Amino acid sequence: SWCPEMALLDIDSVPGTTCLECVDILHGADIPFVVMGGDLDRPLLGKCIYAGASAVVDKSSPLSDLFGVIGRQLAGEVLLREDLRQRLIESYDRETQARLAPFEVLTRREKYILSELTEGRAAESIARRASVSISTVRSQIKAILQKLGVNSQLAATALVQQAGWTLDDNTVADASDHASFIARDPSQTSS
Repeated sequence: SWCPEMALLDIDSVPGTTCLECVDILHGADIPFVVMGGDLDRPLLGKCIYAGASAVVDKSSPLSDLFGVIGRQLAGEVLLREDLRQRLIESYDRETQARLAPFEVLTRREKYILSELTEGRAAESIARRASVSISTVRSQIKAILQKLGVNSQLAATALVQQAGWTLDDNTVADASDHASFIARDPSQTSS
């Protein structure tokens, strides 16, 4: 089957999430790719470099620069100066930390419950699955909403999706033991 020698991705013409999906597809297919963008300090460019982009090209550069990058890519040359590569990855790291910071204030129990809400489970279902009272779960949901600065479970779920937050694998060591996890959360002093 046919496979391109390389790809050129204009991140300004594709919405952020779709752009990252394209990056993942290109990286997964082991297709070298170059990214074009209008702001070389954008965290999205850093994500692209982190995910395997060979280079970034500023859209304000002359067309001859773009052709030069494509030619060097096809020749197998290193395309990105290490200082620029590091600056872009650091930008991505800072943006990621800032995006995920609101979730760091949640206790282990709250993170678990937020994860359950994000999966579409109602408070009653979470309480049943965890063998705790519905009032305990509602109390935790109220704390989650307050800590995240949102007014509804839907807004909390939207914030999770927007931030790309997921439940850390270390938070719940044994997913089959939800009840004891909720009942024994040492990071929570009161229910």
